[in-house]
Amino acid sequence: MHIAPAGYAGAMPALDPMMLIAVAAIFVGGGIVKGAMGFGLPLVTIAILPFFLPVEAALAVNALVLLVTNLYQLHQSRSWRPAFQLAAPMLVGLVIATPLGAVLATQAPRTLVLGLLGALIITFSTLQLAGLPRPAEGTPSQTPGRLRGFAIGIAAGIVGALTSAPGPVFVMHFAAQRLARPLFMGTLGLLMGCVGAVLALSLAAAGVFDENRLLLALVAMPAAFAGFALGDRLGRRFSVEGFRKAVLVLLCLLGAAMIQRALTA
Repeated sequence: MHIAPAGYAGAMPALDPMMLIAVAAIFVGGGIVKGAMGFGLPLVTIAILPFFLPVEAALAVNALVLLVTNLYQLHQSRSWRPAFQLAAPMLVGLVIATPLGAVLATQAPRTLVLGLLGALIITFSTLQLAGLPRPAEGTPSQTPGRLRGFAIGIAAGIVGALTSAPGPVFVMHFAAQRLARPLFMGTLGLLMGCVGAVLALSLAAAGVFDENRLLLALVAMPAAFAGFALGDRLGRRFSVEGFRKAVLVLLCLLGAAMIQRALTA
């Protein structure tokens, strides 16, 4: 039996044990990446899930899992107060700039913007890996001021509206500031948790969620958390500089994925 919400192309195949096992395995892999690095779960899941599910079903399941895992990431980092202090001006900028980005999105070719963002991410990461001068290890008192945070939020809001991917702006900024892993993880979890809440509510209002997709999310959640726990254990072994370099390498992969999406769209 094929089930798909009204207004959405692509039929949802009937659930079977092999599909559920495949979805769980995919989210274990994505969870490992996110647990270690604080981001990158969609880099794994969205690349593979469409082989088993319609794209809109993959996006729906991914949105729910990301919302919950980002909030858990904030909690698990034990950096609530400094994360809120660092994220607050960024969230203000994000809220203000997103409508502006939505207006620009009607004028700018999405594939071109996505490709350019991917190229920017790769360039930034490559220069940083090559030893571009960078600040000393960040602490809450050394992190950027409110004005800079607000500007980062503005940039993320515009980029997010144009490409549906505000996260790389935050990740590049935190990597350049060389934040210690707990603060990096907590602040990114808070920011992307807020973005994820808006996305999940928007998808719900659009009628994307049905019983099968909610069931798939219930299968994916524990799998993602299991992967997250393993990835977190791996991530704790990184030095500050080792963690930063691993983030930059993952950013390069993310940028390449964006360029690939732009070229094949």
